[in-house]
Amino acid sequence: RLLETGYASDLRDAYDKADRLNPAPHPAASAAPPPPVQTRPALSITGAPGAGSDPDARRASKTRSEAIARGFSRAGLA
Repeated sequence: RLLETGYASDLRDAYDKADRLNPAPHPAASAAPPPPVQTRPALSITGAPGAGSDPDARRASKTRSEAIARGFSRAGLA
């Protein structure tokens, strides 16, 4: 079209002008993101977990309020 309208004198000139008017997109440079920074110290895990509590060794609640208090305590609410 540039040649037909007389805007460009030859094919090379038409190509250069078309490229300047509508440049080809350049692929974006993909820079690798920096590695995450560790802000917490490394943990050292040693030993085995404790045996925990024995449900048979616990005595039963004598009152309702004591049972409710124990339930809250086990749930971490008291």
